Amino acid sequence: MSILKGKGKKGFTLIELLVVIAIIALLSAILFPVFTHARDRARATTCTSNLKQIGLAMSMYAQDYDGFSTPVKHPTQSIYWYQYLYEGKYAPMPVAGGASIFICPSCNPYTWVNRRAYGMRYQSGYKAYEIYAIAKPAEFILIVDSVSAGGEQTPYYYHNTSSTGQFVHLRHFGKANVLFADWHVKALSREELKAGNVYDSNIKE
Repeated sequence: MSILKGKGKKGFTLIELLVVIAIIALLSAILFPVFTHARDRARATTCTSNLKQIGLAMSMYAQDYDGFSTPVKHPTQSIYWYQYLYEGKYAPMPVAGGASIFICPSCNPYTWVNRRAYGMRYQSGYKAYEIYAIAKPAEFILIVDSVSAGGEQTPYYYHNTSSTGQFVHLRHFGKANVLFADWHVKALSREELKAGNVYDSNIKE
């Protein structure tokens, strides 16, 4: 009686396995920056959309309040400009732990936490702005991507006075998204912000 010997299946050799691993590593190195760039571009687009919605809400508020914006902050209470908007039904109410038009998606964590919002331009006494009296509203920087000294978004920023911890934040490819007083939105570089009279020391990377 003869015994037939079957041929076993050939497995990967060590060299073939190393080649496969090298190819996967190379593809990852090539594709990861592409995916990261696409994600960051999407976040920048969402941020622009947020500011446009905030601009619409602020414009409706100004129409109802004789051309004045919301105050930057209540003079004696911790009530900020964005609360005037959503409590007045001009903008959607944020949901705790959820996304909001008042939070930039590039600011971590991208969930609503009280007193986190884009930064409105600080004015002495946290007063409102008379929007229709601004000489050049298309050049007047009103609300921006902001950051505190602790790395979180802050509801106001210092424009052309020295900052004590509230800054414009260049978090979108070296630029900050900006809402102007004529309600258009644009991404500005450090040099463009400085040309708009923002102190260089008030701008953070």
